[in-house]
Amino acid sequence: MSEENKNPLYGKPWKISGKYKTYEEAFTEVQQIMNSGQKCQTKIRRKSDDTFVVKTRSLEASVPKNEKRK
Repeated sequence: MSEENKNPLYGKPWKISGKYKTYEEAFTEVQQIMNSGQKCQTKIRRKSDDTFVVKTRSLEASVPKNEKRK
């Protein structure tokens, strides 16, 4: 498990875009986000109380700063 993950988005946090009572409402939100031209990943998660959460995160990976401390 010493392999380093090469994905630049690995570990980047997801933001909650909205909470919905049905999957269809959540899917409609995902389609609106995709059609708006935003460059982001989306996913739908079902919660234990039978609600659906739409989560998004940007596709643009920030370049880490290489600061050296003396």
